[in-house]
Amino acid sequence: MRDLEKNQSKLEQITRKWWFFGLFFFIQFIPPYASKGYKFPDEWGDVIMHALRYAFIYSYSWLFPIFKIIPMILVIGIIVFRNKVTRLFNIYIALSYVLFAFGQSIAVTEKYGMAVCTINVIIFLIIAAFWAWEAIVVQNDFKPDRIALWRYWVIPLLLLAFWYPVDFRTAKPDLNPVHLFTNVAGVTFRGIRRNKLNDCLPCTGRKSTKLH
Repeated sequence: MRDLEKNQSKLEQITRKWWFFGLFFFIQFIPPYASKGYKFPDEWGDVIMHALRYAFIYSYSWLFPIFKIIPMILVIGIIVFRNKVTRLFNIYIALSYVLFAFGQSIAVTEKYGMAVCTINVIIFLIIAAFWAWEAIVVQNDFKPDRIALWRYWVIPLLLLAFWYPVDFRTAKPDLNPVHLFTNVAGVTFRGIRRNKLNDCLPCTGRKSTKLH
């Protein structure tokens, strides 16, 4: 227990350092990967859009309701049982970020072969690691506090984001309440239209380098 507390203290000190935040800034400049290569930097944005639009997760629609129902159960568990379900909640969040990293950020496409949004993979796995650590040390506290009513304004927005009343195939509004239990919002950060890639970043006109 003492070792865990010591490690937690060190981790908190690290996350307060200026270079820790700088590290996340520089990660944003890591280029995507494509097994067939691409013209760098002209097709940088195009590779990312391919990776997101045709991500693996869209082929496993049976996962959609699972990752909508589980968080509902966990939230109810937190309301009823408070900190007794904290570790389960932390584990679920950690696993969700691992799924975001590999499910929503990687695709196999005809143009680029395996396309990987490297930034997403790295960031999501780092966040997953922090949540996994939280599942071990259990620092989150879900005991109720007295909060002013006006601070609950965010709850309708949270419900709207969870519902995600949009058809991820067409990006058009879809107010079907069934989507509370069935759509892609539980396994991705956002839905990506899967039609023609007509809104990708334009070429810059600069000299290009073939990047593998």
